[in-house]
Order: sequence, then structure tokens, then C-alpha cells
Amino acid sequence: MAGLVQTKTNKEIESDKSKAEAAKDKANQPRINLSSLSGYVQSCWVAARDAKRTIKDEMEAMLRQRNGEYSQSKLREIQIYGGSTTFMRLTDEKCTACKAWLTEIMIQDKPWSVSPTPIPELPPEITTQIEQEVVAELEQGIQAGLISPQDIDTRKQEMSLEVQDKANKIARKAEQEVEEKIHDILVDGKWDTAFKGVLDDIVDLHVGILKGPIIRKRKELSWGQGGKPEVSEQTVIEFARVSPFDIYPSPTATNVDDGYLLEKHRLTRESLVAMKGVTGYDSSAIDRVLERATFGGLYGWLDDMSTTPGLSEEKEKDDINFGQTVDHTIEALQFWGKIQGKLLKEWDAKVEDELGEYECEVWIIGGEVIKAELNGDPLGRRPYYKASFRERNGSWWGAGLPETISDIQDMCNAAARNLVNNMAFASGPQVGVDVSRLAEGESPKGIAPNKIWQFDESMNVSSGGRPPIWFFQPKPLVSEILRVYEFFSNEADNKSGVPKYSYGSGGSAGALGTATGMSMMMSNASRGIKQVVSNVDYGIIQPAIRRLYEWFMLYDPEAGFPGDIKIVAKGSSALLAKEQQQVRRNEFLNIALQPPVMEIIGRDGLATILRSISEGLDFGSDAVVPTESQLRIQEFQQKQQQQAMMEQQMMMEQKQGQQAPQPKGPETTPDGSVAGGADIKAF
Repeated sequence: MAGLVQTKTNKEIESDKSKAEAAKDKANQPRINLSSLSGYVQSCWVAARDAKRTIKDEMEAMLRQRNGEYSQSKLREIQIYGGSTTFMRLTDEKCTACKAWLTEIMIQDKPWSVSPTPIPELPPEITTQIEQEVVAELEQGIQAGLISPQDIDTRKQEMSLEVQDKANKIARKAEQEVEEKIHDILVDGKWDTAFKGVLDDIVDLHVGILKGPIIRKRKELSWGQGGKPEVSEQTVIEFARVSPFDIYPSPTATNVDDGYLLEKHRLTRESLVAMKGVTGYDSSAIDRVLERATFGGLYGWLDDMSTTPGLSEEKEKDDINFGQTVDHTIEALQFWGKIQGKLLKEWDAKVEDELGEYECEVWIIGGEVIKAELNGDPLGRRPYYKASFRERNGSWWGAGLPETISDIQDMCNAAARNLVNNMAFASGPQVGVDVSRLAEGESPKGIAPNKIWQFDESMNVSSGGRPPIWFFQPKPLVSEILRVYEFFSNEADNKSGVPKYSYGSGGSAGALGTATGMSMMMSNASRGIKQVVSNVDYGIIQPAIRRLYEWFMLYDPEAGFPGDIKIVAKGSSALLAKEQQQVRRNEFLNIALQPPVMEIIGRDGLATILRSISEGLDFGSDAVVPTESQLRIQEFQQKQQQQAMMEQQMMMEQKQGQQAPQPKGPETTPDGSVAGGADIKAF
């Protein structure tokens, strides 16, 4: 039958053609990657989103309070009662002052520093080189005669101090190089802009979140030959502020590295296309996402996923959906957390144990996994750092300033509304009309000067002599209501830690009337802000800067800094007391320079004081004031020089004594008699 030719009717040919086209259309249809990895991430998202609903409602209420707006339910209650809808923006006043205070402390001056440890650990080759240099100096001193044989042992004891001094100098040089490099990266990486936004969130919301270091490509404009503009694409390291509305920790997490963490992104089609070809991203999965992203994108697919029973009811349109506006973006979910090795193998990840847990980063869009790789940090840390206005032990979320004074804001609003209503009622007389005595057709609503009223006295029964129209004045309660408002306003000073006098308000009575009293009050007020600054120091600044240093030590081939370098927060909290501390040091220096005091503290004590004062200046303390080991070396060298000078002076005196001319006797004649006149010359 191999030689037979197969024949088909026209109807069969058309049928086969239709089937082929249907199969082709089916093959071209975008498919959803419903893998186990995607399903696991989506289940984590649902749990984290549902657990955050209360937090989200609270943050929206805090923003309304900050913006001076009532919720729809509260506004309806006020309108039912009638009267004023005044909102006293006390929260806005406190938040603005607190932000200005934090900005002055933490942005105008660099709130971090790089410092070597007291005994820096250098690489062995550098330590050996230092020791060889010191030994060579010792041998040269012996050969030149500057060091006597009896002082060789003493000089050898000083060698260890010299070795340590040279090590400290190398460590300080490395410190300066590291600090300059980090500062340059932060300037180019928009640190100040991101950090300022984080400070705003710390004050206004439950938490402020910083993310980084983030490796991004950014277009830069440069000027070539002849002033011709040239656009180039540069790889930069950046830090970014993450909105608290877009972060979703696991329900039981207490810090960024606990449990799992999800961040919600809104991407444009352009940014998705730019991800194609980048290491770690699946270009085919991105293409499928782009095919599905019709007009309006995949916006809302995260909220459309199933939720827990009881939470799916439509919430009253009482709250504004802050930070989430419908646009033509594509929602993406970035997952950080531990994933079983078996799930990662679906993504061809190189894992050794299928049952092991691996710290990973996974991106999904509409069920498609566009990226999945192991966390590149050696310790498995996530690039997020957080701090709150008030920390809460055992909770991922803290408390913002609006939440701290929310009850006081409500009381101040109630007092202000009643004050406005009372002033309105008491601003003019109230009118009473006996409608039973009005003539037919007479209206009591229109009262005007020179109006003529018509009364039907036949209806005057048991009026008791009261006129048909009477006036009475409501009692004004302005003073009483103002005292209530002032009481709660003062309570806001105490609860917030941002008193009125800290930003130039609040009067000058009592202790505020003198410079000393004002200084004491400001010192007491700064204790509250010091706690906030401390939260930022240890929650954001110190781990973020340390992470940046570790990053370019790991991945920058030009790093290789010697020295045992430590990244520390300078004490943004110490910056508050910096000025007062410097004044106290200067006062003590004036006392120490008195001769009786100098006899007690000596040269070493004075050096310690000078070193402490110079630490607060821009130049290094050791660049001006010698260290203790350097002082010992200087004393030893001075003794050697003095001894050498004394020995040289004695040798010169001896040499001059040997060359001195002997005194001559009187001149004589050839016969031995004294020459004439010699005695007179001698005389």
C-alpha cells in the first residue's frame, strides 16, 4: 500500500485546516504557570494580606488624622447632630515639628562613621612588613651612634609600640578610604532622598522602611567633544524608600529576617521589557505576562485572589485607598523567605537537598514566576531595614505619632466643635414666640427691624402676662471650653515628646522665661526624640551602612581594604548632646591649663583632654595629638638627643682644652738676661 496516493475530499481538507489553525491558536494562548512554587508564594501572600488588614485600616486612619480629615462614618455622626465640622490640625503641627527636628539631627550631618577597632587586625604580610621596617630603623640608629648599647634593650621594648602605631596609621588610612567610598555611593544612590521619605513614614505611620543596596541601570547625561550631549547607561547602587502600604510580613514575624516578607510592586511594560535578558529572569515568562497585560494591565490580580472566610465582604467605602490608584501598571509580587528545595528544582535551581530550606527571592506576576534564585547574601539577610516612632516588643509594626495622640486629637476636635457651636448660639439673642396668639397667616420665621406683628388676643388664654414674643441670650462658655482644649493640647506635648516650646511656641512663662530654664526644658524634651533617633540608628542606619560596606567588599574587585573596619552609627543620639559636651570639655581644658592642675595631671593627662576635644572636630584626633605610645617614643628620643648633645659638648670642651696656647715668660737676650723693657711689658 506504500505506493498508493492518499486522497481527501474538499470537506476533509477544510476540516483538517480548521483543526490545524485551532491547534496553533491554542499553542499561542498565554499559559499560567500554576507550579508548586507559584502556588506556595500566592498562599503566603493571602495569609500576609489578610493579617495586615487591620494595620492597613489603622494607617489610613493615621493619614486622615494627619491631613485633618474625618472618616465618612464620623462625619455622618457630626452632621446628624448638626453644627460645626471643624478639625483642629494638632497632629499635623506635631508631625511637622517632629520631622523638622529629626531632619536637623540626622540629615544635615552625616549620622554614621567608619572606625577601626582599638587594636586593628591587619593582614599578616602587612604586619611583617611593619616589623621589618621598625627593625631596620633600630639597626640604623645603632650604626649612626644615636642609640647606645645599654639602651638597645629599652629601645626594643618600644618597638612593639611603634609597630602598633604604624598599624593604627594604616587602619586610619583605610578608614578614610572606606568612608569616602561609602559616602560617594550614598550620594550617587539617592540616600538622602530615600532616607527623608523614611523619616516621614516613621513619624506618620506604623513604620518606616528603607531598601538597599539595589543594583540598577540609570541613564546619565554627559558632554563629549565639542559640548555634544551623550547619553550613557550606568550601573549604580541605590537605596529606596518602601511604602508601608506595599510591604507584607508573615503574620508571626517580628523583624525583616523573620518568617517571610513580600513587597508589592507596580511595573510598567517598559520596565518589564528591560528585565528580559537580565540574569535570573525568565524571558519567556515575561513575554507571557506582556501578552496578558491588556489595557489596564494586571492591576488588581493580587486582591482578586481568594481570601479567608469573613473578610471577603465589601468594606464600607469609609476609607481612602491611600497610595493605590488605578493606572496602566502591572502588579508584581516579590517574595523573600525560605523555600523547600523540591519546589526550587522546578525552576532548575541548583540545590543539594530537596527537603532542605533555602533562603530565596521569587517574583511572580499573575501566577507566572518570572524570577527565582537563592538569596545572594552570605548570611541570608534581606535588604530591608525598618524603624518606628514607638517600637512594640514582639510586633513587626510600631506606633506612629498620630496614633500616639489620636485620643487627644479627638478630644481637641470635640472641644473645638463645641466652642464654635457655642459662639454661634451666643452671638445673638434667641427668640420665643407664642404661636397660639399669632393672627392667621402670620409667620414667626421672618424677624426684621420695624416689622409689624399681628396677634389674635382672643386666643390669649392663660398666658400669665407673658408677651407674645420674648428674647433671651444663651450663656457663652468660651472660657470653660478653652480650658478643656488647652488641657488636652498640653497633654499632646507630654505624650508626643514634641512640646510647643521646642519649635518656638508655648510662651515664656515659668522656667521658659530664662536661658538656663529653657536649656533645662529642652534637655528634658530631647529625651523623647533621642529614643526615636536611637530606633533609627540601630534599625536602619547601622545595618544599612554595614550591609553596603560588606557588599562592595564581596563584589567590588577594587575594594580589598586593609584593617579591621567597623561600621557604627555615630550617635545620632550623641549629636543631640554634642554641643553641650563640647562646651563642658572646653571648660575643663581651661581648668587643666592652670599650673597647679598641670602638676597633677601631667603631660599624659593634658594629651588625653586634647585628644577628646579634637575628636569632635573634622580632623582626626591622632593627626594633632600624639597617642600614648607616641608620647613614650618622643620622651625616649628626647632623652637620647639630650644625652647625645651632652656627650658632644663634653668632647668639644676636652678638645678645646688640649689645643689651648701655653703662657710665655719674659723675653731674654742671647746671654740669658732679661731683655730690657720686658718687665714693663709684662706689667
